[in-house]
Amino acid sequence: MLTSRPHLATGILISILATAAAALLRYFLDPMLGTGAPFTIFLLAIVASAWFGGLWPGLLAAVLGAILGDFFFVEPRGEFTPFTTIHAVQLGSYFLLGTSISIVSQLWHLSRHRLERTVASLRLNQGLLQLAERTAGLGVWEIHDMESGDGRWSERCHRLYGTDPATFLPSRSRVLELIHADDRERVVGAGRESIETHCEYDVEFRVHHPDTGERWLWEVGSVEYGPTGHPLRMAGITVDATARKVAEERLRESEAQFRAIADFAPAKLWVTDASGRCTYLSPKWYAFSGRAPREDLGLGWQDLLHPEDRPRVEKTFSDASRGRTAFTMDVRFRRSDGQYRWMADAGTPRFDEAGHFIGYVGVVIDIHERKSFEQELKEADRRKDEFLATLAHELRNPLAPIRNGLHLMRLAERDAATVERARGMIDRQVAQMVRLIDDLLDVSRITSGKIELRREWINLRDAMQSAVETSRPLIDSLGHELVVTLPDEPILLDADLTRLAQSFANLLQNAAKYSEPGGRILVTARKEDGRAVVSVRDEGMGIPPELLPAVFDLFVQEPRSLGHAQGGLGIGLTLVKRLVELHGGSVEARSDGVGRGSEFVVTLPLVELPVVERPSRVSAENGTHGATGRRRVLVVDDNEDSVESLAMLLAYFGHDVEKASNGGAALKIAERCRPDTVLLDLGMPGMSGYDVCRAIRQEPWGAPITLIALTGWGQVEDRERTREAGFDHHMVKPVDPNVLQGLLHRPAARGPEEPAPV
Repeated sequence: MLTSRPHLATGILISILATAAAALLRYFLDPMLGTGAPFTIFLLAIVASAWFGGLWPGLLAAVLGAILGDFFFVEPRGEFTPFTTIHAVQLGSYFLLGTSISIVSQLWHLSRHRLERTVASLRLNQGLLQLAERTAGLGVWEIHDMESGDGRWSERCHRLYGTDPATFLPSRSRVLELIHADDRERVVGAGRESIETHCEYDVEFRVHHPDTGERWLWEVGSVEYGPTGHPLRMAGITVDATARKVAEERLRESEAQFRAIADFAPAKLWVTDASGRCTYLSPKWYAFSGRAPREDLGLGWQDLLHPEDRPRVEKTFSDASRGRTAFTMDVRFRRSDGQYRWMADAGTPRFDEAGHFIGYVGVVIDIHERKSFEQELKEADRRKDEFLATLAHELRNPLAPIRNGLHLMRLAERDAATVERARGMIDRQVAQMVRLIDDLLDVSRITSGKIELRREWINLRDAMQSAVETSRPLIDSLGHELVVTLPDEPILLDADLTRLAQSFANLLQNAAKYSEPGGRILVTARKEDGRAVVSVRDEGMGIPPELLPAVFDLFVQEPRSLGHAQGGLGIGLTLVKRLVELHGGSVEARSDGVGRGSEFVVTLPLVELPVVERPSRVSAENGTHGATGRRRVLVVDDNEDSVESLAMLLAYFGHDVEKASNGGAALKIAERCRPDTVLLDLGMPGMSGYDVCRAIRQEPWGAPITLIALTGWGQVEDRERTREAGFDHHMVKPVDPNVLQGLLHRPAARGPEEPAPV
């Protein structure tokens, strides 16, 4: 147990008491000593004070002894002695001896204290070492003779080697016999290296334990050297490493299996640590990225993310890491050739045996083709919906004048002129519907492979002449100029005259529909490298760059424009492409952009061409929209048949009817005659029906007028749009005359109620 010196105050008290005791003893001895040795007895007080209190109490006792000795026991007594040489020698000797006693005592105290601390530390270390041996399974060993290799082992060390402490005396030669033959050279080399390089001795090896068989041991030790650098002794510890070596071997096998799978798997595998930094990427990843591991490991792989996907990826991974949950996401990564590819990235959290989160393991699979297919399906579905809506619109347009004409024929059956006009109007609209249905049937036949070409040797001029005759009514109605330039020499083709004329007619009608009224259409033909090249060029709307690659796809058309509402199902160019390809040719669309016109170039072989039965093909003109009114009724539609049929029907109902074929004329007539009701077509070139409605509502006289929208579009969004524009009613063509007659008797109801379409 460590001893401690008294507190300084206690030491001072000891000094005072010891000095007082010495003075009292000197007083009793005074008869024998007289004035001789006045300070000698006080040395006992110094010894006692220094022994029990240390340096400062000893010095204090020396000072007190000098004062008391000089005052009481040196002549003249009762006063301090004047300074003399003898007196100075006595005091100096006394102080020198007292100081020496105090210093020696202090040094003795310090040495004793350090010794006690060292002994306590050794006992503590020995206790800790024994505890470590018991709890951690550490075996302690020592080689105390480096020449012979003799040493000592702890009991635990014997148990690790499987030896008997009573019979086995460890020495270098005997210990090497216990070590596996394949490991002995490594153990000897490690010991030699430790001695020669003054480094730590650290080695793993196998021993054959008599009870448990082969076991792995790990030894760590250090060498103690003498003043000349000669090794004196070596000591260290031995640990059973069998469990760790087995775990490491299993881990190596697992990693080898993982890497084998990763190397040959088509997917790209990855592993991260707990902080989210990537620690492993499979070879398939590097083959994809074309980069080195130092570029992609850590967070380098994020450089390959598509800029639009990076925030989403970071948020998904961050949310999953906080919740320690699995995740999956579709992202785009940049391939070595610079192309971004869609990938499915999925990860699952990893945990160690203690349940601590250690990161993620995941897989990246290329799904670019699947994504592209999904986009194509979505686009096809969108086109289908658009086509069905357009088909409904285009079929309703002819039905409106047909229904009106039939009603007129019943009302005016004795008016031959009126009946004849109605019959002609019905014939034209029926022909329009026939052309629409023929187009649909042609697409169905071509798609299913049921169409056959009736080939014969024809002159290209004949096919072009037939196409011009078919398209001339539409071209002339829009005021276009058609210029056809054909070579004088015949261009002979092996083709189906009807189908080829149908293809050219579609191109002519397409050019007419997508050009402003009064435009110019140029048709040229020439021979070039054994093929016939036909160009149909217009100066109209042009084709947006993003639509150009898909312009021949089924149901593709430009977005619906009220300013160019000429109708059509979006299948005309598809028919052209399919029919031309059946003839062994090709067709190409060209355009410099919106508003800069377009050109379609058909190339046909001069010797061979496919054939099929005669179809019909004319792009369906845009249907019209009717209107009705009450009392003074204004009918506004750019379709002449619709205006005439509806106007005649309203006249037979007894109403006063005014007609207008465009928005500007409608506003002038409405301001002049102030109608009670305006039946207003929406899809007119130039000023649409929406524009006319808004303009009327802005006029003071326009508030009481009942405005009825007539259109082939009947979806919820279409009705909402007419309501917002200021229409009172929304009627879908063809309109039932009886419903219309009833509506004319109703007051303006600027609300969502609609007559049911017929």
